Amino acid sequence: MSLRFPPYAHFATLVLFASGCSPDSADLPDSSTYSVTDSAGVRIVDNHSPAWDTGEEWTVGTEAVVTIGVADGEPEYQLFGVSDATRLADGRIAIVNSGTKEIRVFDSGGAWVETVGGEGEGPGEFMYPLKIAMAAVDTVLVFDGAYPGSLSRFANTAFVDRTPLNRAALNDAFPNWFAEGGDLLADGSLLLGLHNQETAGQTELGAYRMEIGWARMTADGSRIDTVGFLPGWEHFGYEVEGQKAANPLPFGANSYVVAGGNPVRVFVADSRVYEIRALSDDGAVQTILRREVSPRPVTDEDIRQVEERYRGFLDQVPEDQRGRFLTFLDVVEYPETHTVFGIVEVDLEGNLWVGDMDGGGDGQSMSVFDTTGVWLGHVKLAGNLRIFEIGADYVLGGKRDELGVESVLMYELDRK
Repeated sequence: MSLRFPPYAHFATLVLFASGCSPDSADLPDSSTYSVTDSAGVRIVDNHSPAWDTGEEWTVGTEAVVTIGVADGEPEYQLFGVSDATRLADGRIAIVNSGTKEIRVFDSGGAWVETVGGEGEGPGEFMYPLKIAMAAVDTVLVFDGAYPGSLSRFANTAFVDRTPLNRAALNDAFPNWFAEGGDLLADGSLLLGLHNQETAGQTELGAYRMEIGWARMTADGSRIDTVGFLPGWEHFGYEVEGQKAANPLPFGANSYVVAGGNPVRVFVADSRVYEIRALSDDGAVQTILRREVSPRPVTDEDIRQVEERYRGFLDQVPEDQRGRFLTFLDVVEYPETHTVFGIVEVDLEGNLWVGDMDGGGDGQSMSVFDTTGVWLGHVKLAGNLRIFEIGADYVLGGKRDELGVESVLMYELDRK
């Protein structure tokens, strides 16, 4: 999930298991679109232009082939707190409806089939379901984020067992750190964000980034491995009424640690530098993929739009807190440039999708890199789509409209 990476000595202090990041071929020949160099055993792929020829580009449909979610209607179709979704082997779509503590299952056309779970601590029930993944053709995993956390296993939609998250083993491996958030991978392992107990909640004045740890583990704690310690989401700290406060910095940087594919591939990146690192089985950096992108300057119009959105939120903020937000707009110091990329995703085939910051027009443009680190080209998605899963021939994601109505949509992906 999450570059400038100083200091890199923090990386890979333990062994990463089954990361499978080596390319399909031992070496990549240089081409007119990319070049490959070796630096102390690390393969560096410098991408100059898209490798796709005209007509080879992957495309995503502009209209959803499946749409699930309504404002009014049957309760099964009214979504609340959607946190994840996956497509099952037979084409059904399983949605994590966290607001009702349920997994709602729909057929390939979007018709409701059944609801699994509900609030509780009994077999097949959830307290706070967050993530869902297909571990095998007939095996579905669901991660419940309610403390201490647990991983439930289903045979299709029939409950099999639940494994509590082994917090004791995690605490032994990372003293003074606590896990919060993360992702569920198809092999059943969890990718967890870690926060330092001594520094969590601290605020600095000006622009700053707190260090975030990342670990990968099995729920039972039999394997716990360090991914790395990275600077987190950039914030801006300021004083208001004699106290320190902080808000996320508009146009600020973020680190990404993402994993996916079969075998699972782990990537690490920082959005200020277009340099994404793939980790090998021993946790070392094996491949570095780069793209030549010049950061766009943050313009007065960019700032105007941000401040307009902030003021638009004031009606949703308690009246006694509105002054804090207005103070932030008065004192914040914006970065001079945008980040060089946005969100990062890994599809089920192991390809890397990286949000473009240099594209224009409507829609969400992403650069796709194959499993060897070669930049294939751009793919445009529907705008404002929160991606849940990218499969062999589909993109599954979620949206929320201006009235707050949630929906899950599936778009056709044509890989040519």
